[in-house]
Amino acid sequence: MSYVLEAIGVPAGISLPTDNEDGEITFELFSLSGVNLLARTGGRVVFSPRMLEIAKRLSLQHGAAMLIRWDDRVGMRQAVVYQQGAITREFGEDDEIYVAIADAGLPGRRYTTAEVDQLDPDEVEVERLVDAIGAACRSTDWCPENSIRDFIRKQR
Repeated sequence: MSYVLEAIGVPAGISLPTDNEDGEITFELFSLSGVNLLARTGGRVVFSPRMLEIAKRLSLQHGAAMLIRWDDRVGMRQAVVYQQGAITREFGEDDEIYVAIADAGLPGRRYTTAEVDQLDPDEVEVERLVDAIGAACRSTDWCPENSIRDFIRKQR
């Protein structure tokens, strides 16, 4: 079964509304370890440019925010980190880290997405070690890397 998520994360302890000012987008609030997550609700999720505006506004109000987009149907994982209303970094496929799996099943050399694209899959088996959302969390001092990943795993 596929899973699609569009959400905004903010540091834990911040109370958040579950709808925006014009009511166009509604949310469900999830309190995760270190992160409050506002996940879009209302049927099939189609990524909305309004979410960028909402994430920016929340980061102005609360200091930091992260827009998270995940779509299993196409293998998309993206995150945009905001600080005081400004985008500080965008994360996508190019920020992901892979690790080679050795014959004994032990981890080996690390690869970037670009390097993985050059490998012969018959010669080297790799697994994703850090996805774009995990890389975005690593770039903050408030988002534990596993919180959002564990939440997504439970939803799928």
